Amino acid sequence: MQYGVVVIDGVQYIERAQIFPATVNVNQNFQVLTQLRIALPGVANFLLKGLTREVTVNGVSTPVRFKFRLGNSDGGVWYFSGGLGAPSNRVIDSCCMGTGQFPYPLIPPIPYSASASIQYEVEDVSGGAGANPYVINFGFHGAYLIPTQTQQQTPVAA
Repeated sequence: MQYGVVVIDGVQYIERAQIFPATVNVNQNFQVLTQLRIALPGVANFLLKGLTREVTVNGVSTPVRFKFRLGNSDGGVWYFSGGLGAPSNRVIDSCCMGTGQFPYPLIPPIPYSASASIQYEVEDVSGGAGANPYVINFGFHGAYLIPTQTQQQTPVAA
């Protein structure tokens, strides 16, 4: 097995590192932001492997708490659901995000098709966003999956 090569469902892929950034502005106390998404550009399937976030107030890194929920437009799957699928099943950021330096690893990684969207929700739990609006800078870390071989078809006898 070569480094950077994975096999999924019998197809061999080479991984190409990719990070999708996103920025969310929170400016109301206990604000809930749903329908947030990153539309993947259709280049190749994407394997999400880690999450990071950095919160800033007026450009200064600040430890502000929020809740987070992660999903996939492929099949409308939510990964933080507690088995019930309720929209209130968000997880406090420190339990599901890394730091700006080290991503929180997703085990197993989450596959997204080339034309899918990374869906997510944010809920302020600080109660101070009205007086001190903040910005959440996300990093969705992973790899494009580039097929390295084509599946050969069995010839049909004449």
